[in-house]
Amino acid sequence: MKEELEIAKKEARSFSGLKPPNNAVLLGKEQKTNDTINYYKDSAGNYYYDTENGRKFEQDMQERMKKREEEKRRNRRRGKIA
Repeated sequence: MKEELEIAKKEARSFSGLKPPNNAVLLGKEQKTNDTINYYKDSAGNYYYDTENGRKFEQDMQERMKKREEEKRRNRRRGKIA
């Protein structure tokens, strides 16, 4: 497992969103000074990574977009133009 994590560190690609592509599963984590890197592997042998800080940012952005859309819907119902 440790050897596979070393391979992942060299070959992993980043991805957008909160879910790794192709149903990749968590392979391991590496703690850095200010962040944690998560490494994933899919069934085809592709490696991916994301960071805890990046995940938090993505979650915050998705929540903001959701609130913004909800506010637009409320304003449309009230007859306001958004």
